[in-house]
Amino acid sequence: VGRSGGEGSGSEMVALEIASPPVVLDGRCDEAAWDGAAWSGSFRWTANQEARMRAAASSQEEFERMDPPSGSAFRVLYDTAGLYFYCGVNHTGPENSRQEDDDPEIWSDDVVEFFWQAPKGAEWHLIVNSRGARTLFRNGTAVPDNAVRTAVSAPLNGSGGVECEIFIPWTTMECSEKPANDTAWRFNVCRNFNSWNQLSSWAQVDSSFELADGRLLFGGMPASGDLKITGVNAELGVGLNRMELNWPRSGVLQLEIRDAANQPVLQETVPAGEGTVVTLPVGPGAAA
Repeated sequence: VGRSGGEGSGSEMVALEIASPPVVLDGRCDEAAWDGAAWSGSFRWTANQEARMRAAASSQEEFERMDPPSGSAFRVLYDTAGLYFYCGVNHTGPENSRQEDDDPEIWSDDVVEFFWQAPKGAEWHLIVNSRGARTLFRNGTAVPDNAVRTAVSAPLNGSGGVECEIFIPWTTMECSEKPANDTAWRFNVCRNFNSWNQLSSWAQVDSSFELADGRLLFGGMPASGDLKITGVNAELGVGLNRMELNWPRSGVLQLEIRDAANQPVLQETVPAGEGTVVTLPVGPGAAA
């Protein structure tokens, strides 16, 4: 699975709000609406599988050299009509799934499973197989003839693979309107890759798929940067650089900047509705 743009942090994913026109469901996230949406972080083995792998490894270095799960990634958008998921998975194809829409046994195919729960709301569970068939569950019971729509495109890349776009109306989820900014839902995305006997998830689970500790945050800004940053120089130079950050949103901004080696060089908390001035060190020997 290829990625570009920002990446979701840990077990938190920011859902990016978009305006009309809506996403065209064709299985590919190539519309401009997706450009600012964050990519999920890598999926992990279940905790039980990871424990077995660590026990078999003679060192941390050997464990880290072991194969990760087959590549999987997702993104999230929303508008006034509903919620959009994109997911891309490697190494499978439409031919690896047989079940049709609303089949409660759809989990036996190669599938991606989405879990979410609004505060004080029902627990929803959507399973989509590699040919685009889907089954929605509410508190463990299948909800037939729902308005969830999917579109699949394959192959995704040289491994084969499948990419899928999904649309879920707010009314299907018993929501009268889109969530307010800074609302957080419990959330998780899991992959049951039956063809390779692999179980993996975004927010790690012990053994069975469930919500775990993941969260979906609404009211997010584009990962490509909607944050106004101004510097003393037109370009950052070696040494100390002064940056002014204006943050008009109601939530606290946690800012982290990393260098080319993926090491943090700046971490800053900007209070809600305020601005701040930070000093960014650039180059060898520069220190804040």
